Amino acid sequence: MREWAYNEAGLIYMVKANITRRGNPDADIRSEYEYVGRFYSGRGDEKLEVDWLDENDMDGDWRQATILRNPGRWYRVPVAASDKQSSVKQSSKKSACIADCLIKFFDHVGLTRFSEAFKEVRDLSPQWKRCRSIIKKFKKFAHRYNINIDPLRSSLANDVLYLFQLRSVHTDTGDVDNSHAVCVFNGLVYDANIDNPLPVNGPNLDKCCVGGTSWVFDKAVRSAMFNPNSRTASFIQKHLQNNK
Repeated sequence: MREWAYNEAGLIYMVKANITRRGNPDADIRSEYEYVGRFYSGRGDEKLEVDWLDENDMDGDWRQATILRNPGRWYRVPVAASDKQSSVKQSSKKSACIADCLIKFFDHVGLTRFSEAFKEVRDLSPQWKRCRSIIKKFKKFAHRYNINIDPLRSSLANDVLYLFQLRSVHTDTGDVDNSHAVCVFNGLVYDANIDNPLPVNGPNLDKCCVGGTSWVFDKAVRSAMFNPNSRTASFIQKHLQNNK
């Protein structure tokens, strides 16, 4: 399973500790643990070595505060591919893909006040509602939430910002993942893990699905739309035209 992490960035991994021997302080016997991991929504578990955990920032202090404090409980950790083929590098304790895709969009269209607002909070991994409220605060976009729109199956209007939470499916196991989000504007998809915006189509949405080439886009499980006012829409159009 680790080969996915070696070749792809932004994978979601699950880690837990199982007690193999309970300690006895009176007899100076320490508890012993077995570390287990699997990919998010995967069914197959694998044993993890302490050295592997240490190399990927899940060191002794982190283990004491999390998996050793609650044996048998799965902890979800985003990981990203490193240059080495022998390890997986932990990127952060929570995913910031919603903020990151919005930062890419607002930087691309010249709305730097918006992107700076998201950069200030992105280390806090703001989730769906928090990100919506940040956009709403600037009062430059009319908004609609919880709408039934899909990036491939719906007709997307021009000059409207769409935010999508994606559902991806593993082609071999049928496992499902709903952990990633992207935004779309004027036929281009902005993704946290892809440098430049891509045309909205099936193959490109497959590229947005974390976990490797076996994971493909299925549908949007949540969506919102933000319609810029006329002045903001005009600014975006002029900025994009001047930066062609």
